[in-house]
Amino acid sequence: MEREHWEELLGFGYARGTEVKTDKFLFSVSRAGCSECNENFEIIRENDYKFYTIHVLLEGYGFFQIAGKEYFLKKGDVFLITPGQAHMYCNRSSSSLVLLWAEMQGGNCKEIFSRFSITGMYTLQNLQADKLIRQLLDMLWHMKEGKKNVYESSGEVYTLLMYLLETAEGVPRQQLPKPLLQALSYIDENFTEQIRIQELADQLHVSHTYLNRLFHKSMGLSPNRYITMKRVEYACYLLKTTEMSCDEISERIGLYDNAYFYKVFKKAVGMTPVSYRNGK
Repeated sequence: MEREHWEELLGFGYARGTEVKTDKFLFSVSRAGCSECNENFEIIRENDYKFYTIHVLLEGYGFFQIAGKEYFLKKGDVFLITPGQAHMYCNRSSSSLVLLWAEMQGGNCKEIFSRFSITGMYTLQNLQADKLIRQLLDMLWHMKEGKKNVYESSGEVYTLLMYLLETAEGVPRQQLPKPLLQALSYIDENFTEQIRIQELADQLHVSHTYLNRLFHKSMGLSPNRYITMKRVEYACYLLKTTEMSCDEISERIGLYDNAYFYKVFKKAVGMTPVSYRNGK
């Protein structure tokens, strides 16, 4: 989805819908918006949040924390929030992060979202999100104009949720260029090793410049930044689930300089590894 299709929605804040949460047959969107968030952006909520929420990253990258797990999010990824779960999401890049989002209630939201939460599927990554983005944008425009009744709006929400379920089950997957898919697969399997992007590009029979361009266009970040964020994501997991020392973790994730590991982790997560482990 190109920027010109959604950039005109930036800046107007959010739109409110008509709540019909007392009607079990109808879905409603309480609020929806398209927001540009600066590098200091961070949302932290306790378990009293009451909405079923869909977010799509249109630009940028950051972190999402829910149900005791951390997820590295990049351009095109979707993340989901269900009521009663404490969560956090933030911008950890030096540039703006753009979010398209909708808060939903009513109908069978609980049953539908439970399909995701039961399996721990709070993020949907590397998906063909263009159709989902268009549906959310259309919904946002209709809410802004206020021209649809509750039944038409409910039908829009239901259609969107059904497409989200279909997408989550793997149909359709994102049609990324083959060299990029191969690069992502290699990095995801080897990010704890020392990966040289030039050597990876040579293996894929493409130039270093072309591979960088593919990453920036489709993922919103460079190959080296992608590797770094995958390492930080894994470090978060090790800090929470093991008693390994920070020295051991820095070696395990492929950053053998402990001081550099502290610097990278703090920049990405907003706190030191020790503070993160202590739950601060």
